[in-house]
Amino acid sequence: MGEFFKKGWNLFDLGVVITDNSNVEYGHKTYVDGALMSEPTINTTVAGVHTIKYVAQDASGNVAEATRTVIVGTPQASPASSTPASTP
Repeated sequence: MGEFFKKGWNLFDLGVVITDNSNVEYGHKTYVDGALMSEPTINTTVAGVHTIKYVAQDASGNVAEATRTVIVGTPQASPASSTPASTP
Protein backbone atom coordinates (compact mmCIF):
# COMPACT_ATOMS: atom_id res chain seq x y z
CA MET A 1 0.00 0.00 0.00
CA GLY A 2 1.10 3.58 -0.30
CA GLU A 3 0.00 7.17 -0.06
CA PHE A 4 -2.46 8.31 -2.72
CA PHE A 5 -2.14 11.70 -4.40
CA LYS A 6 -4.67 12.94 -6.90
CA LYS A 7 -3.18 13.85 -10.28
CA GLY A 8 -2.09 17.46 -10.26
CA TRP A 9 -1.84 17.77 -6.47
CA ASN A 10 1.36 19.18 -5.02
CA LEU A 11 3.54 16.67 -3.21
CA PHE A 12 5.52 18.03 -0.28
CA ASP A 13 7.98 15.56 1.17
CA LEU A 14 8.63 16.19 4.85
CA GLY A 15 11.79 14.10 4.75
CA VAL A 16 13.17 12.08 7.65
CA VAL A 17 15.01 12.60 10.91
CA ILE A 18 17.76 10.10 11.67
CA THR A 19 19.28 9.54 15.10
CA ASP A 20 20.96 6.65 16.86
CA ASN A 21 22.13 5.84 20.38
CA SER A 22 24.99 8.34 20.14
CA ASN A 23 22.42 11.18 19.84
CA VAL A 24 24.05 12.41 16.67
CA GLU A 25 21.86 13.41 13.76
CA TYR A 26 23.11 11.94 10.51
CA GLY A 27 22.55 13.04 6.98
CA HIS A 28 20.89 10.78 4.48
CA LYS A 29 20.58 10.11 0.78
CA THR A 30 17.20 10.22 -0.92
CA TYR A 31 16.31 8.20 -4.01
CA VAL A 32 13.16 8.59 -6.11
CA ASP A 33 12.47 5.61 -8.34
CA GLY A 34 16.13 4.64 -7.93
CA ALA A 35 17.61 8.04 -8.86
CA LEU A 36 19.60 9.95 -6.23
CA MET A 37 17.99 13.36 -5.55
CA SER A 38 18.80 16.19 -3.18
CA GLU A 39 15.07 17.04 -2.94
CA PRO A 40 12.47 14.36 -3.68
CA THR A 41 10.53 15.42 -6.77
CA ILE A 42 7.63 13.52 -8.33
CA ASN A 43 5.69 14.64 -11.39
CA THR A 44 2.12 14.53 -10.12
CA THR A 45 0.63 15.43 -13.51
CA VAL A 46 1.26 11.86 -14.68
CA ALA A 47 -0.37 8.84 -13.04
CA GLY A 48 2.00 6.22 -11.64
CA VAL A 49 3.51 4.51 -8.61
CA HIS A 50 6.73 5.97 -7.23
CA THR A 51 9.13 4.94 -4.48
CA ILE A 52 11.00 7.37 -2.25
CA LYS A 53 13.83 5.64 -0.38
CA TYR A 54 15.85 7.23 2.41
CA VAL A 55 19.23 5.69 3.27
CA ALA A 56 21.38 6.68 6.26
CA GLN A 57 24.70 5.38 7.56
CA ASP A 58 26.23 6.11 10.96
CA ALA A 59 29.90 6.43 11.89
CA SER A 60 30.05 2.70 12.76
CA GLY A 61 28.86 1.72 9.28
CA ASN A 62 25.34 0.75 10.31
CA VAL A 63 22.87 1.38 7.49
CA ALA A 64 19.16 2.06 7.85
CA GLU A 65 16.58 2.48 5.12
CA ALA A 66 13.00 3.70 4.99
CA THR A 67 10.76 3.52 1.95
CA ARG A 68 7.67 5.53 1.06
CA THR A 69 5.36 4.56 -1.79
CA VAL A 70 3.50 7.36 -3.55
CA ILE A 71 0.60 6.56 -5.87
CA VAL A 72 -0.45 9.32 -8.28
CA GLY A 73 -3.75 8.88 -10.05
CA THR A 74 -7.38 9.74 -10.43
CA PRO A 75 -9.66 8.48 -7.66
CA GLN A 76 -12.06 5.85 -8.86
CA ALA A 77 -15.73 6.48 -8.14
CA SER A 78 -17.38 3.80 -6.05
CA PRO A 79 -19.81 1.79 -8.10
CA ALA A 80 -23.40 2.71 -7.39
CA SER A 81 -25.15 0.14 -5.29
CA SER A 82 -27.96 -1.42 -7.23
CA THR A 83 -30.67 -3.52 -5.75
CA PRO A 84 -32.55 -5.73 -8.19
CA ALA A 85 -36.23 -4.97 -8.38
CA SER A 86 -38.33 -7.67 -6.84
CA THR A 87 -41.00 -9.27 -8.94
CA PRO A 88 -44.47 -9.94 -7.52
